[in-house]
Amino acid sequence: RLGLAFPHSPAQGYEVLPDLGLGVVRIGARWSALEPERGVYDFATLDHRIVPLARLGVTTFLTLEPDHPAFARHTRHVLNGTPRDMMQWADLVTAVVERYDGDGIDDAPRLKRPLGYIQTGNEFLSPDNRSGGWRGSTGALIALFEATYMGTRRADPDLPVVLGGITAVNADVAVLNRTGARFEIHEDWSADHHFVLRPDEARRGKWAAMLRDRMFPVLSQAPHDIADVHLYGPVTRDAARLALMEHHSGRPVISSECGGPAIDYGTPWTGHRHYAAVLERNLATWASG
Repeated sequence: RLGLAFPHSPAQGYEVLPDLGLGVVRIGARWSALEPERGVYDFATLDHRIVPLARLGVTTFLTLEPDHPAFARHTRHVLNGTPRDMMQWADLVTAVVERYDGDGIDDAPRLKRPLGYIQTGNEFLSPDNRSGGWRGSTGALIALFEATYMGTRRADPDLPVVLGGITAVNADVAVLNRTGARFEIHEDWSADHHFVLRPDEARRGKWAAMLRDRMFPVLSQAPHDIADVHLYGPVTRDAARLALMEHHSGRPVISSECGGPAIDYGTPWTGHRHYAAVLERNLATWASG
């Protein structure tokens, strides 16, 4: 069955998801909403999303966002703040997993299906990504993943812990840096800013440093069960992206976020092309193993 990332927050309309063939839905949850005071948890908003999905037989993929302005640093610049106390963060993760693991202990009322995946550190490679990002050290980032893994395992020994997703651009930088691939990376950040990165540029300077000092150490050292790469842009690059992530992580790889068509490469957006890209990405991924 297909997956869907980030439906709208109110649960109205969720009943159509199974009829669309959707079996997994990814949602985000912010620390600032889950723990208004230290050690005091508020699961109301999350209950209103996960419980209806579970009732419909849909598995939840939960991405936790450490954005708490009181309990984490750097939250004015990125969504993934650096927790001031990693044990406090681990305790939050344990509380969340315990509520949605379906073991009958402290579960959300009327929960019919356990959580399927848990994740944090979405798109952690950029210091300016407001959809994720990271401004702390690589050591602190690995500590975040360690605390998340420990917090999960205290409540559920089997729940898959997914590493924060790698953006398509950064996956492409890694492919260019570590293989003989020859292609350009494009990104349209705004109407007047078109970014182009050429193969030789991806093999030196800040891009090589990003891979050496952040991406590859995290993939090899941070505890996780599944790696994650976001698939945007040309579908023909997906097999190389997935293979490289699997090689450096040593674990299976999932794509928790993908889309198309990529207007960065001059493809016009239409409803037809958007949905055709879903089929193309799935078929290409299955065909490549």
